Amino acid sequence: MSPSPPPPTARPSSSGTVSPSTTSSGRSSASTDPTKANWASSPTLYITSRRWTQRTDATTELKVYSNASQVTATLNGTLLGTLSSSDHICRWTNVTLKQGENTVTVTATINGSTYTDSVEWILG
Repeated sequence: MSPSPPPPTARPSSSGTVSPSTTSSGRSSASTDPTKANWASSPTLYITSRRWTQRTDATTELKVYSNASQVTATLNGTLLGTLSSSDHICRWTNVTLKQGENTVTVTATINGSTYTDSVEWILG
């Protein structure tokens, strides 16, 4: 019996940042379990409401679970800001989406590696 492969680890992306690698099930090595940010020491960075891709209201809230000390968010490449939270939940309120496709990206550095999570939301 051959040994099992090592667990996935963060790897540099082509942009020079470090993105979570993906397992065969499609899950990233940065946890996608939102409750895990409260108790796990493994990297956790997760944008909530990711399955609600079709948006009807231009103004929305961006909510992220993370055990990073700070999380930075962008919308369509424009900086929304950097937040920290004692309860592992970062919220950007009154985020205004444009008509059509919107890319939301969050980044955080955890244990010296930079992680990203991204979603596509469509308004209209």
